[in-house]
Amino acid sequence: MTHVPEQRRLSLVMAAAVLAAVAGAAPAAVAAPGPGTTPSAVGVLASLDGQEREALHRMATLDLGGLHVTDKAALKSAEPVDVIVQLRTPPARTARLLAAAEGRSLSETDARTAVTEAQSAFRDVLKDMFPEKQASAEKSGKQSPAPRLHRSYTHSFDGVSLSLPGDRVAELLDHAEVASVWPDSTVKALSDPQATGSGGPEAAGAEDGVARLHAEGITGKGVKVGIIDTGIDYRHPDLKGVYKGGYDFVDDDADPMETTYEDWKASGQAETNAGSTYYTEHGTHVAGIIAGQGADAKARAAHGVAPDASVHAYRVLGPYGSGSTSNIIAAMDKAADDGMDVVNMSLGAAINDPLSPQSIAADNLVLAGVTTVIAAGNSGPNPGTVATPAASALSLTVGAHSEPLTLPAYTLTAGPATAQGRLLAQPYGDALDKLTDGSLDVIDVGTGTAAGYTGKDVTGKAALVRRGGIPLDEKVRRAQDKGAAAVLLVNDNADEGHIPFYIGENPHYVPAFSLTAADGAALMATGAEVSFASAGTFRLGDGALADFSSRGPVYGSAAIKPEVTAPGVSVLSSVPADIVDPAGGDYTYAYARLSGTSMAAPYVAGTAALMLQHDRRLSPDDIKTALMNSATALPGEVSVFEAGAGAVDPYTAVHATAAVEVPETIPHVTVDGTQTEVDAVTGALDLGVLPVGCATNLKRTLRVVNDSGRPVTYDVRTAFSRGSGASADADAAHITLTTSDRIKVGAHGKKSVAAALRVPAGAPAGYYEGTVTLTPRSANGLPALHVPFGMRVAESGFAEVDMTKSVMSTGRGSEEGAVGSGAATFNLRMAGQLRSIDIFLTDADGKDLGYVGGINTVGLTEGVLYGPATVGPWYFPSTGDKATPFDPRGRFIDDGHYKLRIVGTDAAGGTDSELRDVYVDSELPSYQDAYGAWDPAHPTVVEQPADATTFPVTGTLLDAQADDIRDAGLDIGQSDNRLYYSLYSPNAPEGSFPVASDGAVAGQVKTPIGPPVTQLKLWPTDAAGNISGIRQVHIMRKGTPYVVGDASAASARAGDRVTYTLTAHELKNWKTFTSQFRYDDRNVKLVSIEPTAELKAHGPSTIRRTDVSAGSSSYSTLSFDVADSAGLSGDSMPLVKVTYEVTGGTVTANAGLSTGSTSAVDTAGTKTNLNILFYGAVRMLNPTSTFVARPAVQALLTREGAYDNVRDHTADGIEATLTAPDGTSREVALDKAGRISVSGLTPSDKPYRFRVTAPGHFTWTEDIDLGLDGTWGVAGNTGNSAAALVAGDVNGDDVVDVRDAAAVYAARGTADRAADIDHDGTVGAKDLAWVKDNYLSQNSRADHYTDPVKRLRGKSLGDYLDLM
Repeated sequence: MTHVPEQRRLSLVMAAAVLAAVAGAAPAAVAAPGPGTTPSAVGVLASLDGQEREALHRMATLDLGGLHVTDKAALKSAEPVDVIVQLRTPPARTARLLAAAEGRSLSETDARTAVTEAQSAFRDVLKDMFPEKQASAEKSGKQSPAPRLHRSYTHSFDGVSLSLPGDRVAELLDHAEVASVWPDSTVKALSDPQATGSGGPEAAGAEDGVARLHAEGITGKGVKVGIIDTGIDYRHPDLKGVYKGGYDFVDDDADPMETTYEDWKASGQAETNAGSTYYTEHGTHVAGIIAGQGADAKARAAHGVAPDASVHAYRVLGPYGSGSTSNIIAAMDKAADDGMDVVNMSLGAAINDPLSPQSIAADNLVLAGVTTVIAAGNSGPNPGTVATPAASALSLTVGAHSEPLTLPAYTLTAGPATAQGRLLAQPYGDALDKLTDGSLDVIDVGTGTAAGYTGKDVTGKAALVRRGGIPLDEKVRRAQDKGAAAVLLVNDNADEGHIPFYIGENPHYVPAFSLTAADGAALMATGAEVSFASAGTFRLGDGALADFSSRGPVYGSAAIKPEVTAPGVSVLSSVPADIVDPAGGDYTYAYARLSGTSMAAPYVAGTAALMLQHDRRLSPDDIKTALMNSATALPGEVSVFEAGAGAVDPYTAVHATAAVEVPETIPHVTVDGTQTEVDAVTGALDLGVLPVGCATNLKRTLRVVNDSGRPVTYDVRTAFSRGSGASADADAAHITLTTSDRIKVGAHGKKSVAAALRVPAGAPAGYYEGTVTLTPRSANGLPALHVPFGMRVAESGFAEVDMTKSVMSTGRGSEEGAVGSGAATFNLRMAGQLRSIDIFLTDADGKDLGYVGGINTVGLTEGVLYGPATVGPWYFPSTGDKATPFDPRGRFIDDGHYKLRIVGTDAAGGTDSELRDVYVDSELPSYQDAYGAWDPAHPTVVEQPADATTFPVTGTLLDAQADDIRDAGLDIGQSDNRLYYSLYSPNAPEGSFPVASDGAVAGQVKTPIGPPVTQLKLWPTDAAGNISGIRQVHIMRKGTPYVVGDASAASARAGDRVTYTLTAHELKNWKTFTSQFRYDDRNVKLVSIEPTAELKAHGPSTIRRTDVSAGSSSYSTLSFDVADSAGLSGDSMPLVKVTYEVTGGTVTANAGLSTGSTSAVDTAGTKTNLNILFYGAVRMLNPTSTFVARPAVQALLTREGAYDNVRDHTADGIEATLTAPDGTSREVALDKAGRISVSGLTPSDKPYRFRVTAPGHFTWTEDIDLGLDGTWGVAGNTGNSAAALVAGDVNGDDVVDVRDAAAVYAARGTADRAADIDHDGTVGAKDLAWVKDNYLSQNSRADHYTDPVKRLRGKSLGDYLDLM
């Protein structure tokens, strides 16, 4: 077995683990499948629908359902945890769309009523969970064990946010109303105060288009724009005219003001945290980009894209610019309720997840008719970095590009050296002009940290600062704070030339100039003074994609995100006055340049407002499509997965009279596993993930819409590209996307264009991309239309499957079982994204025999090594029955050679199958050494020198099956055996000794220094994990006296006599010996204590004896003297024999003696306490057996899955019987705690049958061994059952299916005991939730299996959930 470093742990709970938890012995009725009766595993998988696959995995894996809170410590704590609960009922708009997709009609009133009822039902859930206190919707500073309901969402998302004890979170999923529970995660604003690109918004291009629109009267008038952000400084002169209200979800009031400087002063908190100030500016900056009303004549102003739009602020991000997912969803909900036309979200979490609560809410906001514009994120330039909710399918996601900016340049002279200084930052006023009036001393301050200024005076001088370590903004601000007149900022990247940023104007700046690395070095070497001379201007930026802008594609679907880009680098806009003037609140300089996709998104949101003013008929899909169709390509080689269609062109988008629409369907999965789709329209052709190695022919449709009054003919051209170089070469791969060469669309008409994709089987894996362009043949001012397309050809199977342990054991060969439960293990690495992984058992020839278990692949990433996955020796035989393809009762795998078929299934249903050899070996190995197998009646004690630090272990460990395993093709030999050992724990090994190819073992254990005795335990183990012949050796340091008590028998019945011989070691002139031994006088009757022959030779006195009767704590003390004047000496000497009779007066496991205090007095009168004694053990062979059980009835357990110690189980209708091998049956009663105890049973070498029933649950049957079988015959023992009754079987047919749902629904509101699964007195939604949770489960304890039924009288489980 090879240890693979840095691999990730993969949790695979196979059937063996389920067996260990609830099963016991395999039912005798289950037979192995016969020849010729088993269908292929892959074929069976392909035939299963979503519900059936889920039931299959539930049969052999641990299903965590909809719990997405992964902080295990929090889930075990009683401390409050913030969560978001998604309810089953979709928002009204979404519900109506889903109904329409299914051909049903659903009114707005009925849809809204369903949402209201779902919310009410959830409040009832909380009342049931916390009957002692009702959930409080009021915020309180106190922490309470009761839940605190924060928000309710009904428009963009149906659910609530709340706080409740962590150990009660999982309980929420017990209720039918709840679909999933998510952590209420922290979300940040997506701006970067340090520019990581270049430019500003004052240049030509898109800004010219906006100005032209304004000149035409298109200013966003009448359009409502919601800004979900840090709030707004609505007192800002450029914003107070457009601000129309909002809500503060942080402080829960109607005043969405930014977090202010005064708020920070009053808070007592740190001014900065993780680079963000306590007081905020982000939302105000965003608002200025959307709708700032700064005067056109002023260069320093917020010139909004839609200056006459109505702005509504929803404050969800508080101090430090961070907030919670719950508040963001609440804001989306209120924005829909307030009738917003456009919503901007320049925020997110760096998780590429299209199915997060935020993403779902964003999709639902779009479905409600709100154009939802979201910043892509600032985690570029790596692929797949798009944030959430930007990854949502229906939103309009925006990346950032720079805009060219013209800035002043200066010639810097220091002695003979000259250099160009490019303006990097400046204060307001005439500070730049003053620099040309003389020269400044230059002071080197390193990287501009506080330490760099230590002992240096830069007042009125130029600070020479190297780039790196801290943000540029901080470098310039610190220089101003220290009194510097200018900053010379030297680039640390020689290849880059000048620092390619302009960080803007700020009253806390001094003039700062970029120097190349070479120029900076020359200035430092040649002069202590520098002079400045104006040298014209330079152009910064070329409209390129910003490095920081997050890229697509979307994880899982390979969808193109962002859809478009907009100016997002060094964007000038409004900020709160206290950002620049904390004391005075002067708005004169209340402007700043910020960079980020946060600045790009509001530009697009403003553009959407212009489009809506121009045409109120536009839907969110129309706006997205028009913006993409009219976008212009960014300079350089840019991937569609990085920038979508390119830079927005507001003027062309507003006046678009034609569009190319791409109809698509968005997958939607309901909580009961039903798959459906939502229709949508976009401007990108997402071709999805296609399997490598398979020829694929795919047809899609583009729909050309002409809203003009004249027909238009377009030339259609499809061109693949390689983007920024990461995408694959489609021409070399012979991939084609063909369309008509030309299309004519009539006036106010529509025309479809068929697009046929052909991917040959030999196309290599990779991303492929390009653009479909429609160019009007007679332009007449009509623009070309662009549709980006992308796809991924990907491996969908396994890159690696490595069996790290290919031999397994059932562990039934000995009482000790097997190491690691005898499981086989493997590591795996996925080559592509897989929906699920299933493991099947085949015979040695690869013929499928049955199902072993499955792996949930959610969260697993391709290319990462996971493992080990464990495969136990239990499987579910194939039946050949389509309704029940695998016998749910399962059975152990017989010994022999098999294969595991490991099947990965991708999202398209494609499979990759890997076969790996395994061998089941439950035979025990043999181990030979000097000590022999452990005999409990005769302790093994070995002496070693007093100064020894190690103890040698030698022996021979052989597996008789090793040759058979090797003949089967597995590389297994004697060297794969292991001799495990422990020195400190008798229950768990601490290490192991290697075994040579001939079975030889030779090793050393390090014995602790100090203690006189060390207990060494050895577990001889073969490659499968079988344990045989455990050794327990007591290692004594020579010279320490001790006593060994050997028993004459290892077991005894009532009436038997047993003799213990007490042998002393390391005797030194003992004259008197005293020893106490303990026993249970209800079962042990002392007969005699006699001296041995060895003792008699030394003239012993009569043995004195005192007895103390105390039941299981009884003891006797013996003592004697010797007449021999020299006393007793020697390495060892048997002293006395203690004989007793076993009376059988009580049921016990032990019929032997145990040690008590012992001492010896030598000839000098010195007493030595003999604290080290080893007594053998005697097993009691009881005449009768005892049976105990405490059935775990699933719906009657506590929410944490524990026994309910308060409940009176005698009133729950639980019935149990115990049937003897001769057919005699007796009813056994439970006590109030649900316990069963039966004594006086006749031992048997054949099992008893235990059966327990509970209304609404599977019946549990189990064979119980109530006889101890050995060389002595059969004796009594204590047997037990861990019965676990699965909830949901209302009609008692051993399957949970739609018939049980129908029964619960029919009995709703009554006290019908079978349907009242949780026995709370009323049949209701909580009972139906048990049917949902265990849907399609089959009773693994039944004598036969029952096929499930999924539709009854035209209704499914989902229908009954809706009806309930």
